[in-house]
Amino acid sequence: MIQGINHDLQREAAKMHLKQASQNLLGVAKNNKDKQLIVDTSERWMDIFTKNETVENDLYCKTSNLYYKYERYDFPVTFDPRKYEFIISWDITLLDSLLKKNKKEKESIPNKYVVIDKESLNKNKDFIKIENPIMVVNPCILTYYGHLLINGTHRVYEYQKQNIEFSEGYIIKDNLHLDAMLSEIMKDFYLLGEDLMTLGKHIQKPVYQKVMRKSLKLNIDNY
Repeated sequence: MIQGINHDLQREAAKMHLKQASQNLLGVAKNNKDKQLIVDTSERWMDIFTKNETVENDLYCKTSNLYYKYERYDFPVTFDPRKYEFIISWDITLLDSLLKKNKKEKESIPNKYVVIDKESLNKNKDFIKIENPIMVVNPCILTYYGHLLINGTHRVYEYQKQNIEFSEGYIIKDNLHLDAMLSEIMKDFYLLGEDLMTLGKHIQKPVYQKVMRKSLKLNIDNY
């Protein structure tokens, strides 16, 4: 098990989030076709979170001693009534290698648009300090398609205090970062968010309009 993360609690948090979000979507759906789409999607995801075993990346199954051998970023997702928290974690060292392998290039990141999670300044301070590049996921479902800074928090925070306009780093514009998440349930939770956002956009627009964003696990054109 990944140190500090209870996957049973993660599953329960994911199911609670799914129930709440599905109820909210059903409350605004205007026709039976959309309601059935929401129900079918919810049942599909509930089956994933209920029946499937959590599979951690092979790297983390071998030995807990690897915990301090890589740089890690944790992002907590809390939701009403704030009794449930889901942790998404990235192996930053692995993500850096994936970015290089895929020949991604660094860009200028405008610091004023990067929101600093002040809690992460403390929560991630005990992890190994490897000078991996600054990394921003944009668009990111966790910030409703805004910026999410997953590495270089302390550096960007200092740049902001000094009024330095730009940082150099990676802006991850696709879902490559999913391959650096520490377990399959974290990937599934992120993809669940994509589905819920897709559904939300769909039911608030005329049915004949094209859906603005395709989810990786929901082909809405089938409905």
